[in-house]
Amino acid sequence: MHKPYRPTVALVGLLVAATMLLPGCLLLPVGPRPPGPPDPSAPTIGCARAADHLVLEASARLDPSCRYTGGIEISTSGVSLDCRGATIEAPAIDPWSWGVLVHADASVPLHDIAIRNCTVSGFATNVMVRRDGAEALDQAHQYDIAFSRITIEDNRVVDAAKDGIYLEWGVTGVTVRRNEVARSAAVGIYLSPGDTRNLIERNLLHHNGFGDVRPEGMPFVLNGITFHYLGTGREAIAVDGAYGNVIRANDIRADAAGGIFLYRNCGEYATVNRRWWGSDRNLIVANRFADETYGVWVASRQAENQYLMECADPTYVAGPARRVHLDHAEDNVVRANAFVGVATGVRVEDDGTRIEANTFTSIRPTDQAVVVGTALRTQVLDQPVAGTTVAANRASIPGNPHPFVWAHGERDTVDRANTADGTPSAVVEGSAPPLGPFLFVVRVWL
Repeated sequence: MHKPYRPTVALVGLLVAATMLLPGCLLLPVGPRPPGPPDPSAPTIGCARAADHLVLEASARLDPSCRYTGGIEISTSGVSLDCRGATIEAPAIDPWSWGVLVHADASVPLHDIAIRNCTVSGFATNVMVRRDGAEALDQAHQYDIAFSRITIEDNRVVDAAKDGIYLEWGVTGVTVRRNEVARSAAVGIYLSPGDTRNLIERNLLHHNGFGDVRPEGMPFVLNGITFHYLGTGREAIAVDGAYGNVIRANDIRADAAGGIFLYRNCGEYATVNRRWWGSDRNLIVANRFADETYGVWVASRQAENQYLMECADPTYVAGPARRVHLDHAEDNVVRANAFVGVATGVRVEDDGTRIEANTFTSIRPTDQAVVVGTALRTQVLDQPVAGTTVAANRASIPGNPHPFVWAHGERDTVDRANTADGTPSAVVEGSAPPLGPFLFVVRVWL
């Protein structure tokens, strides 16, 4: 059942201003700037130590003529690293797991750290921020002592063997700004369970997530039999049980699986799931998505078969080689973004999502602007996606007069002032893109 949508005057003003700022391209600078002026008070670590593992206890600069291969570690507040364009690169043999690691015990209020003007390349994770021991804390005391004012800006973060930039469990107060994050084998920027009050803005993310996307397939063993699978790859930004974060004014393009996926990890490979948080109340605003399969996917694992993940969460659908677990990503806002050549702009499989003042353009009539609905939760539990707002969005997809659809049922959807090629366009019943046989899997064969 649809409810009428009556925005307040203030909200109308905000939406109009946002769409004027973002008709289809970003007006804010995106990606790293040229190296900024060096801090003359910080000493330079020269080429003689370029192969050492460097533990910084005070601010430092690097020599742009050197290639640093030992990795850099920061565990002291008030430390800045200015690479001045230097490269931190994984060695070919026995690389350290992180290119730059910012970390401290969860009992330490780490703060005022900056990483600037670096090229970080080839490590398992190129840049990591981690609160050591945070996973063992009770939920009620997770943020008694928090991180704050940690800045990662104006860097090139490329060719990670796994993830480009990774914020570990319960991290707060991090700004990731004006970086280029490209060609990560897995996720470009990863937000972990309990990460909150972080800002991801004005980054350029492209060609991430292709590590296991191989036409010949990737092998795996099931019941003693070796199969191969064709993978979907991963997304530019993963929001995994992270809540209350802002992702704004990023340029996201040509990644393997899509742009931004919000989900709660099912407790993969664990017997006890301490992932208490859903990916709730995040703001995704003023970003540009281009050449993606999905732009934003809310509750991206809601109907996926996670049999291969060995999840700790209870199942609500089970069978031979089949386990499906509830996903959690509620009350998120997707506002004033531009989706260009994206097969499915916004896909919504959990409740309370607001999709407002976005633009969707494509030359393919099969592309869809918004798809609301989830199959198995609706069929098995009688819990269709509820409380979605789809308002003031503009689609220009010639040949598709109904780019805003629901599938598998919906409840209490608010639908107002959306247009398709300038003509009013309601949210109507349609179809959702098909899912693969397993999570991250398109096809399986012997």
